[in-house]
Amino acid sequence: PKITTGADTPTTSTATSTADTPSSSSSMSSTDDEASSSSGVDLSGPISAEEQAALEALDIRVGRIIGCERHPDADSLYIEKIDVGEAEPRTIVSGLVQYVPIEDMQQRPVIVLCNLKPRNMRGIKSFGMLLAASDESHETVEPLAPAAGAAPGTRVWFGQQQEQVGSTA
Repeated sequence: PKITTGADTPTTSTATSTADTPSSSSSMSSTDDEASSSSGVDLSGPISAEEQAALEALDIRVGRIIGCERHPDADSLYIEKIDVGEAEPRTIVSGLVQYVPIEDMQQRPVIVLCNLKPRNMRGIKSFGMLLAASDESHETVEPLAPAAGAAPGTRVWFGQQQEQVGSTA
């Protein structure tokens, strides 16, 4: 499978991380054999129509964190204001405090799952999920990063552009 945004050319399904060091690379960049043996999911062949429909239902977009602060009632949570290309930024609560310093969260480009039901997280309503990847031990966790130049609000999809519903290419 391919992961693509409207602003880039197709890339492999390797998760993109902003980390530059090999020790903090994502476990999502494993080979198909490794992924199928550790998760029980076969990633080597074409996906079914049901799987394709499930992927198409996901509203995954490029975002930019425009503000981030510690949650007043939870030591492990950040409250982020994220521009996802809408009139107002979304409030999203994430559990990244122990993994990413607050100064590294500011103005950071990210990938956001937008079509989740709003959820109350320690008294703060969260309107989406910031997507991240980790190493196998979950000691290193990094928010996923969009392709360079991708604008907030750009839709992220799986596969080739011509395979997308409503694609004009």
